[in-house]
Formats: sequence, structure tokens, C-alpha cells
Amino acid sequence: MFRITGGSAVIRAASDQTDQAWIEILATRTHQVPCRQFCFYDLIFPLFMFISGAVVPFALISKLEQDQSAWRLRLRVLKRAGLLALLGLIYNGALQFEFTTLRWASVLGQIRVAYFLAAIIAISMPTLRAINIWIIGILTAIVALHLFVPVPDHGAGVFTGVGSINGYVDRLLLPGRLLGKTMAPEGILCVFSAVSVTLMRVWAGLMLRNEDLKPCGKILVFCGTGVVIISAAILSKDQYPIIESFWTSTYNLFVGGIIFLCWPCFTL
Repeated sequence: MFRITGGSAVIRAASDQTDQAWIEILATRTHQVPCRQFCFYDLIFPLFMFISGAVVPFALISKLEQDQSAWRLRLRVLKRAGLLALLGLIYNGALQFEFTTLRWASVLGQIRVAYFLAAIIAISMPTLRAINIWIIGILTAIVALHLFVPVPDHGAGVFTGVGSINGYVDRLLLPGRLLGKTMAPEGILCVFSAVSVTLMRVWAGLMLRNEDLKPCGKILVFCGTGVVIISAAILSKDQYPIIESFWTSTYNLFVGGIIFLCWPCFTL
């Protein structure tokens, strides 16, 4: 929130006005860097995706346990997702009614779809085992699409806007204007990949509500999970890079692991 509300501009201004090396290093972490490097900036968006899943275990699954209708809960989720979609389109200029040049993909749009799908999955299958299967399935599917599905004239495993499967799907299916011209950073495959991060929060919420584990046990689970998935991302990054703009599965694992390591500080 500090970065979003202008903190990054303050840090960059301080870096420009001083010769302090530590301020310059801090300033480089407040904006995006070339796509195959990771910086603090790349943690902000998945944090929002992670937080967007916070409502599911406590406000939705708890309602199921009180015998509220699953269909009523699904309708509530749909209304919330629809409102986010509307706000995202308005922010991108929908009120100008230039729909052929409108940017349909947006940050709010990505949060909307990821929250909607994660909530529907959790309402339909509110167990740790089911959520685990969905997270692993989504991450595996994204790996397969990125590394093994060829793009015409470019082949498979290419991570450029024009040569990637992300860009190909966006150009094929997304109407209007693409922010990246050849792909959208909140495009179709990015959105579905981000569902895994939102489901990680659902998993974390279910774990927090697990009365069979004491707080110290939950801390060990969160920290152990964080270490394991960060290690998996780092060990795989040479073959499958950690790239925020494509929401690669290694990126999801890396940022998810960081969040899991930080999570006990804020929840227990």
C-alpha cells in the first residue's frame, strides 16, 4: 500500500537527490525490471490475488457450515465479481463507448475472474485435499501450455510477447486493445494462472480454521510450505523462468512461498 499510494515516487526522488547507495538499491525495487528478473514490485499484484481469497474460507465456507444455500453463495460471488468487472472497465475508459479500442483486460478484471473461480471451486469442494488438487492441476496445466504447446512460427517455450502462448491466446481471443500490443499482462492465461495464487489463500484460510492444529503447528505448516515451494521455483527457474508478466508457474510458486513465510506474522 505504501508503494501504491506514492511511496515509490518519494523513494525515487530521494535516490535522485542523494548519492546514498542504499537508497538507490531501494529505488530499483519500486518499479518493474526486465522480465527475467524478480523484484519487490513483482510481489504486489500476487499479494492482492492472495488477499482476494481471504473472504472465501471465513465468509463463504463458514456459511456452508451453517447450512446456507450453496447457490445463494454462488450468486453473491457472481455479484461481487460483476462489480469488479464493471469498475475495471470504467477505469479503462468504458464510458467513452469506444469498445473497439477499449482495454478489456485489467488488474480488477484479473482479480475478479480469479476470485470468482477460486470461490466457486471452494464452495463446491471445501476441503484441503480438493484445493490442493486444483492448485497442482492449474500449475501443471500452465507449465504444459508454456513449455510444450507450440505457437505458430515461434514454437513452444518462448517468453516474448509475440512468441509466447500468452500473447497468441490474447491476440486470438481478447477483443479491443492489448496493453502490451502483442499480449495483455492481465490476459487470459495470466488470469487462469493467477487462480492458483488465490486458491493458495483459500488453502491457508482452511488451515487457519483447522482446530486440530495448534498455532505453533500452523506456523510450521506455513513456513514449511513456503520453503518447499520457493525451493521448487528456484530449482526449476533455469528451465522454466520466474516471470511476472506471464504468470509462469515458477513465479506463482516463488511469490506464494514468500507470502506463506510472511503469513504467520500477520495471522497468528
